[in-house]
Amino acid sequence: MKNNTDRAIDDFDAGWAAFRPANCAIGGPAPLQHMAGGGQSAHAEARSTGTLPPGATWGSSRVFKPHEVTEITTLSLSWEWLLKMAEDFNAKKVRVQVGVAYANYPPEPGVTYHNGPDWRNITWERAGNIFDVEDMARQACN
Repeated sequence: MKNNTDRAIDDFDAGWAAFRPANCAIGGPAPLQHMAGGGQSAHAEARSTGTLPPGATWGSSRVFKPHEVTEITTLSLSWEWLLKMAEDFNAKKVRVQVGVAYANYPPEPGVTYHNGPDWRNITWERAGNIFDVEDMARQACN
């Protein structure tokens, strides 16, 4: 993920949408189909040197700095889940869009109550957990 803003971010929700591209059903031609969408709270990790095994985390969070790029290793979106979705929706291929749905900035000095999120991805909300409807519509099984 990349923080494209000039502000630090305390935490954010990473969201995703999985869909079967148009004409990509195993049984023949079929329209594009939104299979599932979801999201999960995430944050930048305070990392150390070395490598962790798959699924392990460094265990502590920190502010996501302006314009920083970080890898998010704790999302529950998995290869096994995508294979199951492909089977359940009769799909030869599955496409996934991933992005930031919500973000919270560090609190202003003296603020003790927060009713967030501070930033919302309105496009994602209005489109039913899809980040780019036009891109989704352009996808086809080739």
